[in-house]
Amino acid sequence: MPSSLKVALTGAHSTGKSTLLTAFASAVTFEVVTTPEVPRQVIEAAGAGEDFLHRGNNTLLRQGLIIASQIEAESMAMMNSPRVLLVDRTVVDHWAYTVELLEPEQSDDVDIRLWRGLIDRWIETYDLIVRLPPEIPLAADGVREEDEAFRTSIDETITRHLDEAGVGYITVGGTVDERVAELKRLIEELLS
Repeated sequence: MPSSLKVALTGAHSTGKSTLLTAFASAVTFEVVTTPEVPRQVIEAAGAGEDFLHRGNNTLLRQGLIIASQIEAESMAMMNSPRVLLVDRTVVDHWAYTVELLEPEQSDDVDIRLWRGLIDRWIETYDLIVRLPPEIPLAADGVREEDEAFRTSIDETITRHLDEAGVGYITVGGTVDERVAELKRLIEELLS
């Protein structure tokens, strides 16, 4: 058993990651440290409106900042060796939004391959990845736009990346209570 267990929630926007994180942290008796929702922090730091990361406004530089900030948030949280670190989003989530910004001809660019290598190395730091499917009705989350086709595309990009990287993940759906119970079961199994 690792001294700290790092569990990451992955999925497109408005799939209940932050809701599950909050509900889970208050439902267990063992120590749980959580990471912040990095894109929201970036929007707040920029003093920008909700459309700051929407398509047409978002940039590769902003997405790079989000990925770097996610790695920083996880690294800082792990420095205190919490029993369980519950991560709100993975670097793969942020990479999926980055891929949406790329022109098709850029997909073989050396910069993209290097970024992808970094993403793939970082996902190896997660002890458990829990994917939340886009089964919750799409609602404005203050970060990404309300477009079901876009959310579906992001979900497909996330799962394709994880599958191509050969990284295992567990999909957990249902109500918030059902998700909390299943996440608790999975984590307690790893802690025992």
